[in-house]
Amino acid sequence: FDLAPLVGAIARWVEPAEAVVLPVAAMDPPDLEPATPEPDAELMETLDHLRASIGAEAFEQVCRSFLTTTPPLLADLASAVRRGSAGSARALAHKLKGSMATFGASGLAGMADEVERTDPADLAGLEPLLARMGEEFARVAAHISVPALEA
Repeated sequence: FDLAPLVGAIARWVEPAEAVVLPVAAMDPPDLEPATPEPDAELMETLDHLRASIGAEAFEQVCRSFLTTTPPLLADLASAVRRGSAGSARALAHKLKGSMATFGASGLAGMADEVERTDPADLAGLEPLLARMGEEFARVAAHISVPALEA
């Protein structure tokens, strides 16, 4: 599963965080592979349970749907926040919260809940949270794609 299109779609809607410039001495040597984040135990347990409950074929379909429908939802959420559309932002956050909880992505579900509970007057302050949501989704998607689509 190639995450590049997903990351690109999210990046178009969520402003990137400020870049941190590290001194050359602090960088890893170029021949080392980047570290892969450890799988989230709750996520992996939920995925295993879901696969056992619905079977491999249905599980793959559910995972593919999750991986393809979530980026547009995140983009729509960011757009609603930028427009100041509290009702749309709240509805999209609620939908994302349920989807993330179903997959055991509790961190993302919590972030969506935070958006859902945000006072409409404070929508503009959600930009950093939206950026973190995009980053966390990319991390979750990487873990979903391994067991769901390669097993």
